[in-house]
Amino acid sequence: MAAVLGEFAANGWLNMAGGCCGSTPAHIAAIAGAVRPFPPRGLPRQPPAMHLSGLETLVIT
Repeated sequence: MAAVLGEFAANGWLNMAGGCCGSTPAHIAAIAGAVRPFPPRGLPRQPPAMHLSGLETLVIT
C-alpha cells in the first residue's frame, strides 16, 4: 500500500494519506516515508461558482 500511495503522491494525485482500522504503526510509518518527498496536490484555480459533482460536473454561475 505504501508503494501505491507513494506513486499516487509522485503523480500529484494525493491530498492526504493514512491507514484504516487494521493499520499498525509500521504501516503508517511506511506510508509516511513513501509520501514524505512529495507536496500535497494543489487545488485548481477556478472562478467563484457553485460546483456540484455527480456523473457530470454541474457549475452554477
